[in-house]
Amino acid sequence: MPDSLGPMMVSGACLLIAGLVVVASAAAFRRGTLPRNGTIGIRTRWTMASDEAWDAGHRAGLGRLRLAGIGFTTGGALAALAALLPLFGASEGTATVANLSAIIGAAAWGIAWTLGAGRAANRAAKAMLRGELAPRSQSTGGPAAAPDPDSDPDPQH
Repeated sequence: MPDSLGPMMVSGACLLIAGLVVVASAAAFRRGTLPRNGTIGIRTRWTMASDEAWDAGHRAGLGRLRLAGIGFTTGGALAALAALLPLFGASEGTATVANLSAIIGAAAWGIAWTLGAGRAANRAAKAMLRGELAPRSQSTGGPAAAPDPDSDPDPQH
């Protein structure tokens, strides 16, 4: 049994678990069971300003957050599987390179999508706080829509 098998499996498992947490938190928000809190979610000055800003921000960042979680989960699974390559005849060096490639690739993917989710969430939360978006309770239940800049608010003119 290769000496690096344990650490490679642990690193893959940690990334896999982190990805599952991100996916689960995105699913919880989608179901409406993730209220504004200081632990889980897209927590910025703008999204934490109000419950409406929190909701608007998470609606805007949800898709990107799911992509981040899927990337972390997939990379973690691949990293853990790469640790098993020596059991099937691959060299320990090949397994290490495959493991590190999966970890680095998944981390880069996940971080990029997480940053994108935060940016989208901030924009939506700012728009909500500035009155540019209607709170979800005032809309038809779907995502809040930005006002149409081409529409004339006063049709008399």
